[in-house]
Amino acid sequence: MRRLAALAAAVAALWCASPAGAIETQSFGLGPAGSSGRTALHESVKPGATARDAVRVWNKTDAPIAVRLEVQGATLSDAGQVSLGGNEGAARWVSLETNRVTLPPRASVEVPVVVRTPRTMPGGVSTAAVVAQLDADAGGNVAVVQRVALMTYVAAPAGSPLRAALGWIAWVAVAMLALVVVYAGRVRLSGRGRRRRPQALRARSAPQV
Repeated sequence: MRRLAALAAAVAALWCASPAGAIETQSFGLGPAGSSGRTALHESVKPGATARDAVRVWNKTDAPIAVRLEVQGATLSDAGQVSLGGNEGAARWVSLETNRVTLPPRASVEVPVVVRTPRTMPGGVSTAAVVAQLDADAGGNVAVVQRVALMTYVAAPAGSPLRAALGWIAWVAVAMLALVVVYAGRVRLSGRGRRRRPQALRARSAPQV
């Protein structure tokens, strides 16, 4: 009975160690960082701004493993099916601090995620996916490629404009451009005046018949 109770406790501990909404294979798992029970990354970012988040990768085996990470375009169907590729969406805006992690047995690591939106954003929600798979170049034998994808949703906050306002650097650039235009105009007018003066002098010094 004691052995059975200890075995049941160990199974319960392993089950609870997996975050809610996590995506797992037989050897590793991927999910949003933190203990909020999120099932995806939802980023509310203004145009031209930056947001930071993180994903968690963990090793389910008793041996060290290496996992590769990348961001790909992705779409989510009404049935909840993820399709990778073909839709760049937010994939150009999302970057990972590292694209490869090495995990000791039963260990986990959090990988920072940075979202940098363009100054002009499309309406609605843009989608991408953080994709993880075992690294076949890590020296282990990977007979079957196991990949998991964590959906990432990026949208501007409700009510915010989809185009970022000009910052102070842009206004300084506009002011400098205006000064250059004014200076160029004055130099051009000064050059015309210099070309006309010798003609006027010659006309005055010409002898009268």
